[in-house]
Amino acid sequence: MKILIEFYLPFREIIGVKKIELEIEEKITITLRELLKKIITRYPALLKLFSTDNIEIIYQNITVLKSGNLLLPEAVLTDGDIIKIFSPMSGG
Repeated sequence: MKILIEFYLPFREIIGVKKIELEIEEKITITLRELLKKIITRYPALLKLFSTDNIEIIYQNITVLKSGNLLLPEAVLTDGDIIKIFSPMSGG
């Protein structure tokens, strides 16, 4: 299973690329929560942004979209999905 992940600032600066394709061989589907754990394992420098490795707290500080829809941590992802990860926007 392959999932394309697009990163936006500040994540892109830390990872050093805009997109990665993550191949997950052991599963047919994966939850967003599980995918976030895999991303952090692959790019531990991301933890500097959050000061924690608690996925629930990290999720509260990011926005994840698939096809323009906000994903919850328990959302199920499948082969070929494209997700976008960025900081939540704030208004004034």
